[in-house]
Amino acid sequence: MKHLLRDNALEAWSMTVKYCYDILDGKATLSYRKNFVSSLHNAVELFIKQRMLDINDFRVVEIKNGVMADGQPAKDYFNSSNLNDYFLGLNQEQMKPFFSVEFNKLSTYSKELFAEYYNQTGNKGIVCDAMKKLTILRNNEMHFYIDKNMFLSEEDFCELHNFMITFYEILQKYSLLPFWGEPGRGEYSKLSFRKEKLEHFTYKKAVKNSIFVKKLKENVAVQIFPEIGSSAYEIAESIAFVLSDKYDAKKFGDLWTYIELMLEYDLLTYEIVEEEYECEEEDNVYYGCNRYRTFSVNI
Repeated sequence: MKHLLRDNALEAWSMTVKYCYDILDGKATLSYRKNFVSSLHNAVELFIKQRMLDINDFRVVEIKNGVMADGQPAKDYFNSSNLNDYFLGLNQEQMKPFFSVEFNKLSTYSKELFAEYYNQTGNKGIVCDAMKKLTILRNNEMHFYIDKNMFLSEEDFCELHNFMITFYEILQKYSLLPFWGEPGRGEYSKLSFRKEKLEHFTYKKAVKNSIFVKKLKENVAVQIFPEIGSSAYEIAESIAFVLSDKYDAKKFGDLWTYIELMLEYDLLTYEIVEEEYECEEEDNVYYGCNRYRTFSVNI
């Protein structure tokens, strides 16, 4: 059976796993947190709707502004015995009357859709609470001002990380993934999420524990760098200029990300080094001063 939404759901889930691991590795800028929330929200919505399609749950869509006098397309829709095949057989024009169920209803539906799993594990509250949290975060992201230091708090991330462990079990239980058990090291390895629950987590500690940051501390020691500005980007640019063999174009994005967070958490400080010079031009002597910086990584 062709699963209508699974390809999109798998892509959203793989991106969720990626961004989750990135944040655990200390990449907790607003960009990474926003991408984590939007990917997880998208994955959860698509997988639950795929489950509804697989079991012919007609609540997966509403039919609006398109029911004709003879009852079409509602008549064919509600008589369908395979909703995946039904929608795969429609063209773009025929799809117009169908509107998929809104996310805020899926939490209620999931109590029935995953009832067997909930009865076995008692994890219904974990899923319902996380879906409410995702709704709030997604609404804040899309419709209200976001304070980059407040969006997806450390407590929120812990909750959603632990929810992913439960949701991954649901995906396995209801055959929503293209494999059984462990995916090994093949094409599906990026979809796996067998992790231990987080009891406590801070973005600052994640940055301090990052292998990238520990290596950066070694690389900037006993080096001087041009003073070209104090923004995260300018600092990254000056380090990459001097240490071009270690931070090429492919690594610059990570360098910029970590420096942004290191500045936020006071893990990167610098001192100004002045170097006076003189130069002669004809009969005149000119004096000047070059300014450099040294960096300290405080982890």
